[in-house]
Amino acid sequence: MSIWKSQYFQIHTTDIPDNPDPESSPVFVGRYDDGDQYVFDFKLHGETSHCCHGQRRVFQWRLAIVDPSTTPFTLEPLGTNDCQDMYRAYLKPTGPPIGNDPFTFQIVVTQGNYTDEANVTVVKVPLHPTFQGIPDAVVDETVDVGTFVTMVTAVNCDNSAVGIKYEIVQQTPAAVFGMMDPLSGNISVASMGIDYETHTAYNITVSATDTRWDSPRSYESTLEITVQDVNEFPPELAAFSDVILPEALAVDGALVYKITAFDRDGSATLMFALGNLTDTFEVGPTSGELILLKELDAEQDPLQYYVDVRVSDGEKVDEEVLFVQIIDVNEFPPNITGQNEAEMYENDTETTMQISAYDPDISSFKITYSMEPDDGIGSIDATGLITFNGPLDFANENRYDYVVTAAETDGLLSSVFEVTLNVLNINDQDPVLDVTSCEGKFDIVSGTGELKVTGELDRESLNFLSSYDLEITVNDGGSPSRNSSTETVIVTVTDINDESPSFISPPTMAFVQQGSAPGTLVFPLTAEDGDDFPYNIARCEKLDSSDAVWENFTILNIESGRCEVITLVPLYAPFSSNVDVKVVDAGDDTKHSSASVLVVVISDGCFLTLIVESPLEFDEEDLSPGDPVTDVSVNSTCTGPSDFSYEITQQSLEDPDGLIRDVNVYEINEKTGRISVNVSATVMLGTYTLIVTAYNSSSVENSVSDLLLITIKDINNQCPYFVKTLHEGLYAEGDSFVYSLDSPYRLELLSEDPDSEFVGSFSSDSTIFTPTNPTALTPPNLVTVQLAVAMGTTGNHTIQIEVKDNSFGSSCANETTVDIFEVKQEVLIRHSARHLMMAK
Repeated sequence: MSIWKSQYFQIHTTDIPDNPDPESSPVFVGRYDDGDQYVFDFKLHGETSHCCHGQRRVFQWRLAIVDPSTTPFTLEPLGTNDCQDMYRAYLKPTGPPIGNDPFTFQIVVTQGNYTDEANVTVVKVPLHPTFQGIPDAVVDETVDVGTFVTMVTAVNCDNSAVGIKYEIVQQTPAAVFGMMDPLSGNISVASMGIDYETHTAYNITVSATDTRWDSPRSYESTLEITVQDVNEFPPELAAFSDVILPEALAVDGALVYKITAFDRDGSATLMFALGNLTDTFEVGPTSGELILLKELDAEQDPLQYYVDVRVSDGEKVDEEVLFVQIIDVNEFPPNITGQNEAEMYENDTETTMQISAYDPDISSFKITYSMEPDDGIGSIDATGLITFNGPLDFANENRYDYVVTAAETDGLLSSVFEVTLNVLNINDQDPVLDVTSCEGKFDIVSGTGELKVTGELDRESLNFLSSYDLEITVNDGGSPSRNSSTETVIVTVTDINDESPSFISPPTMAFVQQGSAPGTLVFPLTAEDGDDFPYNIARCEKLDSSDAVWENFTILNIESGRCEVITLVPLYAPFSSNVDVKVVDAGDDTKHSSASVLVVVISDGCFLTLIVESPLEFDEEDLSPGDPVTDVSVNSTCTGPSDFSYEITQQSLEDPDGLIRDVNVYEINEKTGRISVNVSATVMLGTYTLIVTAYNSSSVENSVSDLLLITIKDINNQCPYFVKTLHEGLYAEGDSFVYSLDSPYRLELLSEDPDSEFVGSFSSDSTIFTPTNPTALTPPNLVTVQLAVAMGTTGNHTIQIEVKDNSFGSSCANETTVDIFEVKQEVLIRHSARHLMMAK
């Protein structure tokens, strides 16, 4: 409103475009495009003038900018209104835009001697619409199509919504929203497909356009609509597999099963629980691990469980049954009961005794019986009935000890039971016949005088004397025994065709001159047969008649066991090839042996010889990687230049067990011919066979090859160690044995020495156990020692047994421990893992 003042004019602005607050000081909101000009109305009030409508008039006034030098605008007057109380002017920019900050300048109005001033503030506002509200929104994933989501609002440059039109110009990741009305700015759900598990939020770009312009002006802004998860689906337990749990693993705290589940909603925390058997099992609420709460015993607890498993997302539940089967483990060996001694007169034909065994396990395996030793006297049937067959000889043996084994049919557990047969004497002795000087080949039956062959007879081993001289002695059966008489019996061994012919020192290589005529001798062969005539007749044959080498050579048999390989056709070019010949027994062609000779056809009338020292022998510690072995050279009769290179064309190893395999242990310097151990190889025991070849680089057809044998010998450099603790055989860990104290007990210990010989000894720290001498070394390098228990031993004992290699002294020794327990007049020997196996 205008206020009348005396002595001055007060200026008001009216109808100012884009003025956000017309009641403030005069304000012009500028648009700063070059050439724009805006009408600016000022209303003036004076004391003396009246308007044509009865108001006082104002005449002859002027309006100007106070400081035009600092103001980037000019005022161009347009005149007054009819009442001359309203002044109108153009406000035009004269400089660059003023920026984003408001710009204020002063104007002055003058009439006569009266003046008045006012401030004009110019504010920069955009020409395009401006968003005032573009709120983010949240929708449930189950929202229906058409549901209102949010509203956006914008104003144009004159701070009004007139002419504003709204539009969604882009939405990601999918177009599921739309404008309900382009003039309202209301956004709604336009299509199905909102799913939290697929997309958790959508970004929408909205444009607001001021349609009043000739070229409509738009502005864009972005809002985010968040999808809120809704619990649509119940959780689902993953398919169960039946649990088969061995009894040995069914212990307190054991993990029985890992339960898993999934929720298609994806955001819920799943919780596991059990609906039954909570005294036997528990489940981790979040881990899903099914745990045993107690140890299960197949002999006392159920073997099958149906566990009710549940999973919940806090609202919805899934439930399934998990089947758990407990498998009985064979824990206990059979229990054996019965008498352990029997008596039998030496001339009785039979006596029996009964034992029985049962399996304490719930699975109750069938029991099988066996008895050792199998000497033809004692035997046991499937029912546990032991039968001793006679007659026996008290004078020869008055006590027979046996070990009965009761084994379960699965072969895992067994028990043993000692039984003894005592032979009672009667006066029934006849004279006793004995045979000496028989070398273990013959024996004589005392009662009948029948002379029997007990060992293999080999005529060839008799150095062709072909007979045995046996001394037969008859002894009185009385006590003391007296020799009655001695006679010599000559047993002559007749020959049979049982020997195979073999070549005597066949050559490994042979040389023949290029151009040699047919019939030229290549190499001779001689064979022998250990049999006598006519079983020693042999002939030479081609080992493989289809071999192409026989197109150049043939065999000429001179006499039995003597033949020659000769040329069959003229040899026009130098070459080399293996010629394989076999010698066959004329009476039995299944008996034969063979030889392979490398034949080299040489040219230019020269001859090459490979100089190599063979065979060679080394101890196993003599050679290390990179060590030299031997030097090879060539003796040549060839004329002209010669420059030899060397190569190992083949190498193989025959180990101590007779196994032959290709190896790459040795290498040769191709220029010097020095053979050494490959730097990346390890030398093993056995015999190495190397084929060494020398080539003349000046004449590639000139070459020579020969064999080199290198033997690596075993030496005593390893310590023995215990392998198993035995009692009349081998038993599994955990077996228990009960033994009577009425007779000596023998405990067998098994030791191994990695070397090929054993020069050690055994000792014990106990006086009740006496170690015997170890048996001879047997493959695979096992040594057995027995310890005899003193009669009448009682109480519990722990003994240390030591095995020592005497060639190394006390530092090369190993020990094992045996625990002996007394149980009801019997000895119980328990073997544990530390008794059964010792580290080397």
